[in-house]
Amino acid sequence: MDFRQLFKLRLVVAALGETQRLGWWNSGVLTGTGEFLFQQGFPRSSPFAQTRAGFRVVQLACDEALGIQPSPGGAITCHLFRLTPQLEDAYENEPSAGWMHPRSGRTASRRPGP
Repeated sequence: MDFRQLFKLRLVVAALGETQRLGWWNSGVLTGTGEFLFQQGFPRSSPFAQTRAGFRVVQLACDEALGIQPSPGGAITCHLFRLTPQLEDAYENEPSAGWMHPRSGRTASRRPGP
């Protein structure tokens, strides 16, 4: 599975479905206002935190729309934002997923040394 493509697809669907666009779910996490708020609360990892929060909003909205109530040991129902546990774990632990996670100790505003 191409996890980079999965990430891009999730991001596009999550952004399009927000209240200010298609209104599939009541969220503004991935808007300019959301970006500003996440920068205030998570200055070093705001894009990561904002994206994760946006994905979680969509996951819950899809679960509710499809009547999914996940429970340990229960039936597994999948959608774009809820894959099988094995696939979700592989997605989260992708060895080359540096593109998806913030770099520890680095910020975008870091200036080069003398």
